[in-house]
Amino acid sequence: MAVSTAYRKSSMRKQRVPYWLALKRYYRPLIGCASTWFLYNWISIPFGIFSSTIVSRVNPDESLIKNLGWGVVINCFYIPGPFIGGYLSDKTGRRQTMALGFTLQAILGFVLGGAMTPIHNIFPLFVVLYGVFLTLGEVGPGSTVVLAASESFATSVRGQMMGLVSAFSKAGAAIGTSAILNAYTDDPTQGDQVAFLIGSGFAVLGALVAFFVIPDVSTRLEDDDADWKVYLADNGWEADWGDTSTKDPPGVVLSKPGRSVTSVESPLDTRDSDWKFEWSEKPKIKMSQLSPDLSIGVTKPITPETDEAKVITEAKMLVKTKRVGLLTELIVYKSIEGSGIAPRFLVIVVDDDDAELIVGFVIEYIEGGSNPKSWDPEDMQACKDVLTRFHKKGWVHRDVHKDNFLIVSHKSKIYLFDFGMARRTESSYDREIEEDLSRVDDWWLEIYGRT
Repeated sequence: MAVSTAYRKSSMRKQRVPYWLALKRYYRPLIGCASTWFLYNWISIPFGIFSSTIVSRVNPDESLIKNLGWGVVINCFYIPGPFIGGYLSDKTGRRQTMALGFTLQAILGFVLGGAMTPIHNIFPLFVVLYGVFLTLGEVGPGSTVVLAASESFATSVRGQMMGLVSAFSKAGAAIGTSAILNAYTDDPTQGDQVAFLIGSGFAVLGALVAFFVIPDVSTRLEDDDADWKVYLADNGWEADWGDTSTKDPPGVVLSKPGRSVTSVESPLDTRDSDWKFEWSEKPKIKMSQLSPDLSIGVTKPITPETDEAKVITEAKMLVKTKRVGLLTELIVYKSIEGSGIAPRFLVIVVDDDDAELIVGFVIEYIEGGSNPKSWDPEDMQACKDVLTRFHKKGWVHRDVHKDNFLIVSHKSKIYLFDFGMARRTESSYDREIEEDLSRVDDWWLEIYGRT
């Protein structure tokens, strides 16, 4: 089996797992996903297993063969649920679809439990309602619970977290099965009524947990992987990212080294030895050609052959601190070239010994700076304007603060830079677009006391 791209780039192979940091960061999705999967299996498994038993209590005069046949018919109602849920989850979101399915299932279950006596007297109606009850379970949690859990955790800890979550799901199936068995009484109608009412009550709880506990996350696994790497670095945890030793089966090219990034794609955060970036219009210079008195990461003019410039990223620093985002910055600069959003991209910097290994880049040097004490409060709108233009190019910045803006002309021309945390927007209503703009208000309020 081929190694996944996410694991190839962001795994922590043969290293200690930072369980405590993982629990501190992911406790909310862990609780939410474990609880909803527990509740889903509590309802789905026993109601599927005992469908023939429930039918036989409603229809005791029929033969065993006919009751088993009705049980098969009821279980066939599972089939359309995942198709409907899969469609809705991409349209409305994972947790929203899960909450919707739980809610509708609870409503129908309360109807079945509350009106069990008259429904028992119309056997075909009972079969259809029972089947739709199971369908709604698959529309909601059945089609989203595994997906939500898989997308909620970083690649390097996803296996451990998913194992813990799935353990809760198996416990839900076992406990739910036992509860359904104990719900039976000598009165068939009362036994089925209790079973549906209990199941519906747990469905209500599942809807609440899904909607209020499980957080919205990006559907791009690379986004959370990047945030997780930064989080570990900020907490002093050193890790060697990626898997370069495991080989894929013959004929599979996922692990082929030195893949070329020739077009703008979603940001990829990976070790610098795993990729090559091509931008033929831009010249390349070696690190040794840069001014020797340049302090990496500090705004300071230098004079390569092309222009006065500054270096803002250098791969040796990335390797030491485990920071990410060099490839992302290169892709962003290429996609916004000529837009006037950022300083001009001038030079790609490569390693002295390997001309194919990109270790940084050089952008236009801008006189002035981002010291807020020299800013006019009216520059705030100019900051929002350049951010909005960046959003219209299909990106969100995700690291907006005062030091990532450069004044060219007060109130009218401001540059944006430092795109290491940027990612592609999924729609014009992306929540992180609003967060980008609100951060301008936040730090401006902190500086000037007003917006």
